[in-house]
Amino acid sequence: MPRRVLLFIDDFNENLRVETLLKKVGFDVIGLVTEARLEDQVISFGPEAIVASGKGEKLSAMSVASRLKDQRSFSGAVILGFPPEVRVSPSELLRARVDRILDSPFRSEALLTNLAQVLRMDPGPLIEKYKKISAVEDFNPEPDGYQIVRGSPSESRVAKIKGDSREERYRQVVKQNGFDKAQTTFEKSSIRQRWNDLEKDWNVPYLAELRRLKVEFAKALFGLRKKKD
Repeated sequence: MPRRVLLFIDDFNENLRVETLLKKVGFDVIGLVTEARLEDQVISFGPEAIVASGKGEKLSAMSVASRLKDQRSFSGAVILGFPPEVRVSPSELLRARVDRILDSPFRSEALLTNLAQVLRMDPGPLIEKYKKISAVEDFNPEPDGYQIVRGSPSESRVAKIKGDSREERYRQVVKQNGFDKAQTTFEKSSIRQRWNDLEKDWNVPYLAELRRLKVEFAKALFGLRKKKD
């Protein structure tokens, strides 16, 4: 029977990525982006592990962990994720239920390894399945800013994308689709020059007078309506 994992991750895309990853390697997963029904979900789903990440109003990893400390119906493990720059105080941890703390967004191999350990599973088969999926499927299980360098299952590896990952993806799309940027992109200098060329043919005094007449007409019309009312 698949092991059950409940996700509380406030970022929708990250939630979907982690849920997809865990399902592909064999877990039974429910992903939520709010902690509003935490107790109900714990009772109805019966998770063996809970993974939480977030620091917003609708979902806070520390809030989830604190509420779980008083949840007698839950006896599983808790893994929390925080950005590397976030430091959690010891006093907060004392008031919470925490088994592991990882950097977020979650790196796939680290999350699978820690999940296996807290669930007393052998992480080897999970990592092997993860590498096979990464090698043959059109699915990048890594967080934004990282990508799988494809190869055989034993040769596939995770590489950090240098620079802005969105910019990198843009360059890849342009290259793959053969777009001619010269035909679809305008330089600011050429736009300004075109605007200046158009202004040469404008009758500026006439346009100013036209705007003044429109304003006067609107005022007169509005005043007439007020008198009728």
